[in-house]
Amino acid sequence: MKKIKKIAAILAATIVMTVVALSATGCGHTHKWKWVRTETEHYQVCAECNEELEGSRGTHNDGKENVCDTCAEFKVLALGYIEGGDSAHADFANEANVWFPKQAEKYGFTYEFSTDFGLVNSENLANYDVVMFLNNRPSSAQMPAFKDFM
Repeated sequence: MKKIKKIAAILAATIVMTVVALSATGCGHTHKWKWVRTETEHYQVCAECNEELEGSRGTHNDGKENVCDTCAEFKVLALGYIEGGDSAHADFANEANVWFPKQAEKYGFTYEFSTDFGLVNSENLANYDVVMFLNNRPSSAQMPAFKDFM
C-alpha cells in the first residue's frame, strides 16, 4: 500500500511539474488565428497573444494583377430585410449580420449586407463570389441576372 501511495505521489508531482513547465513556455490558451495583411505580405497571428503562426508568412507578387491565392479577396453579398414582415425572418437576418462578419474576419473574406435588392443585376453581381438571400428572394425581373451569376 505504501508503494502505491509513493507512486501516486510521484505521478502527481510529475504532472504538476509538467503543467508548470508548459505554462512557463507557452501562453496557456488555445490560439485563435487571424490574418494580418499588408501591401507586401500576409501572415496569421493569435488574436489573444499575437503569436505568429509558423509557416503562415507569405509575400504578394505585385499587389495588383498577381494577388497571391491566400489574399485573393473572397466577397459575399447577403440580401434581406432586417425589420418588418415576419419577425422571425428579420431576427434571422439580424443574427446573421452579427455572425457572418465575425466569420469574415476570422477566415479572411468580405461580407456585405444590403436591403437593396436592386443590387441583383449582372454588373454588380460580377463583383461577388457568393450571393445569399437571407429571408427574401430576387424578383422575377432580377432572376435572369442571378441565374447568370450562378
